[in-house]
Amino acid sequence: MVQVVLVSHGPLAEALVSSAKMILRCDMEGVHAVCLTDDGIETFEKRIKAIAEQIQKEEIILLADIKGGSPFNASLSVFRNCKFKVVTGMNLSVVIEALMNRECLSLNEIADTAMKNGKESIEKISLDSLLGK
Repeated sequence: MVQVVLVSHGPLAEALVSSAKMILRCDMEGVHAVCLTDDGIETFEKRIKAIAEQIQKEEIILLADIKGGSPFNASLSVFRNCKFKVVTGMNLSVVIEALMNRECLSLNEIADTAMKNGKESIEKISLDSLLGK
């Protein structure tokens, strides 16, 4: 089973895992959330390194809030020798898609479908269009 690692500025990663668990009602084994807090990047790096040591031989899908952000950059450095794919701009749709497919799709397919689903979940909707006007 592919390991899923979510990284974010602030509590976003933990909140997305909690929300996905509520929606999917599935086991969150192999799902790891690491948040950059006011404790600083050094604490974040210690946490992500501890997870990497546990799962380094597994395939990993890394979901990050922002491409080029501190959590993204630190995670790339830590996982550089692992077999992993990264999807940035994570949202709840991305997380749900990754979790639903991590047992049945390849690492590349998980990344592709999560990214596609995440993009498709973003829309500009007006009240008039919802009311059929």
